[in-house]
Amino acid sequence: MVWLGVAETSVEEFDRSKAAQLGQDVQRLLDSALTDETLRTAWLAATHGVFDPSEYGMSAGAWLRKAEETWLARVRRDNPAYTPPPPQPVVDEELRRAVLDVIRPVAEQLSLAVGNPPFGIPVTGLVPALERVVTEACADLGYRLFLRAMKAYHVPADRPALVALGERFGYPEWVVPEGLNDRID
Repeated sequence: MVWLGVAETSVEEFDRSKAAQLGQDVQRLLDSALTDETLRTAWLAATHGVFDPSEYGMSAGAWLRKAEETWLARVRRDNPAYTPPPPQPVVDEELRRAVLDVIRPVAEQLSLAVGNPPFGIPVTGLVPALERVVTEACADLGYRLFLRAMKAYHVPADRPALVALGERFGYPEWVVPEGLNDRID
């Protein structure tokens, strides 16, 4: 399956920190109490509805476990003794509120965009799913999934606010604005 190749190739094509981030993100989702529907909804939106694990007879959780196995097997080809560190989700309440505060102003527009895409599977319930990722799994990962959906669906955004929040998470300055549809007010 091509999407599992992403997990494997991340080790070869990304630097070690990005490959480790992928492993952390998968663990954060798997270790959370998020429902399979929440995981599926967030993933569908992040991929612009072009990959649905259910089309392959898998739940989102099963697909994430398979992605983790694939990623870990590839890492262990280089380092057989590698043991992933425990996930360290960002659970700071102030950061959680900050992420929710940037989601809410675009919630309606984002919901319309993902519900009526020009291609891919329509996604319903994205904003509540993102809010659950932020509050129940990891504020940082929830923010990155939100940004990915905003970029994938070209939803107009308040660039300064999003960049400022990215800086609080320590993102390089180009990460947030790259591919963002800047809102013109």
